[in-house]
Amino acid sequence: MASTGQEVLPKRPHWCSTGNDENLPTYRHFTKWETNGNYEPVRLEYIQRPTDKSPILFYKHCRDIDFALGNQNCLILINDSEAVDDNQVVIYDLKKRKKYRIDQEVLTQYQKIFPNNGSFSGFIFATALAFSPNDKQVFIRLEMDNQSVQNKVWYRKHPQWSYVVDSANGKILKIYKTEENIPINWWVSN
Repeated sequence: MASTGQEVLPKRPHWCSTGNDENLPTYRHFTKWETNGNYEPVRLEYIQRPTDKSPILFYKHCRDIDFALGNQNCLILINDSEAVDDNQVVIYDLKKRKKYRIDQEVLTQYQKIFPNNGSFSGFIFATALAFSPNDKQVFIRLEMDNQSVQNKVWYRKHPQWSYVVDSANGKILKIYKTEENIPINWWVSN
């Protein structure tokens, strides 16, 4: 990010990572391990808020995730990096006990505007950075996994865009077509 721009999202949520058990004032997080049918390790991520009688299993995966509990303590924002070409941004709704992806419209829209004609040898993936204060919107930035010289040329022609999406369905609400000067209050007013 260029140094002339305003810092993006100065008030970021507290992010936790796989395997880092934490006890915070608003919740407790821990990971349990089991093996699947192929004897590969599977991580079970649990969270327990002060109002929960028992821990809630909110995610099951095989590699790494980062997650943040929303401001209203009802949604969990998850960056799942299951594989290099299969990163996902997922929401887990603690009330409904359901998870759903919210990055698909962002990726599809960007790829329609900037199709890869074979000049890019990496992957474009979405990374969630923050919830809006009411948790109804999520700030997502598109990133590139391969920083080779060839891809740097491609990347200069294809900007790093950021998106504001609806946390309930991933619908794009706003696009920031720049890496600089993203306002502190980046969310869309209702």
